[in-house]
Amino acid sequence: MSQNSEIWEKINDIYSKVSAKVSKEDFLRRYEEIAEHFGDTITEETALMLAAYTFGYLPRSKIVELRNAKGEVTIAGTVTYAEVRDFKKKEGKGLIAKLTIADETAETTAILWDEAAELVKVGDVFPGCEVELKGFVKKREDLTEIFVNDASNVSILDRKEAEMEGYFIESQELDGGFRLILANDRDGVRTLHFKKGLENFSRAEAEFGRYIKLKFFSDELIFAETKEDKLDETKFFTKLSDVASAADMQGINARGRVSGIGMLRKIVREDRTIRYAEIYISDREERVRVLLWGENAAIFKEVDVGKEVLILNARVKDGEIHCGAKATVIIRD
Repeated sequence: MSQNSEIWEKINDIYSKVSAKVSKEDFLRRYEEIAEHFGDTITEETALMLAAYTFGYLPRSKIVELRNAKGEVTIAGTVTYAEVRDFKKKEGKGLIAKLTIADETAETTAILWDEAAELVKVGDVFPGCEVELKGFVKKREDLTEIFVNDASNVSILDRKEAEMEGYFIESQELDGGFRLILANDRDGVRTLHFKKGLENFSRAEAEFGRYIKLKFFSDELIFAETKEDKLDETKFFTKLSDVASAADMQGINARGRVSGIGMLRKIVREDRTIRYAEIYISDREERVRVLLWGENAAIFKEVDVGKEVLILNARVKDGEIHCGAKATVIIRD
């Protein structure tokens, strides 16, 4: 093995990427085996990289490259959005987190499961973090995501303040904190949860549809300021008459008054039970059936005829609105 300082810098750099999985002695032994096997046909650096690969190291891919990637990849970027929730599974409850990750080339969605998602729940990973993720590329239709199953495959590189701006939709005080719902052209509908800083939001005097700018660090809202711009509600909300005549629409926002309350039902499958409820909403022109799936079914207990309902990021199928895990349903007096 070469003894010059340059190669030892490379050794230390590449070994640092797998140091949690192998001792330096074993890593060097693997490197020497590879170097001896290939001889002069590869460089010392290539031999080091091959040794690292055998212990699970993957070089980073740019996010734009995920479109053509398969299998396991490593990416790095800034978290621009994070949410976490429980879900039911056969053995009890699981935890899932959804992140939006951006680098200089593109952005993508990362799905973190259980122990990896716990990093989001406890506040270690939040918007403004720079992270490195190792996971598997999943593709469905035109969407490319990266799935991360192990907390050890999430590395926090840096933590920074984050900013978000958009039209204010709703605020709600919760046990241990509060949530804000914003909407903008780039991010769509976003729900932000904070444990601290409610007084900073209250000073902003936000009202529905007012443009607002937020600055936050982890679970603390640091700054909120409203602007003069107002939401164009005619463009933001889809008319119920357009909903009723549509075969399939994705990511729609709608509103109406509750004009009927149906039943709370269950679909029992071999591995799980799915709850759903039905209500009807109306405006001056149309009446539409709304199906509340999963956790949204709990809203069924809050509705009364005449209350206003805001539905965000839902799907329309055969003239009916389906509110699944991605949808937000707000009941207003």
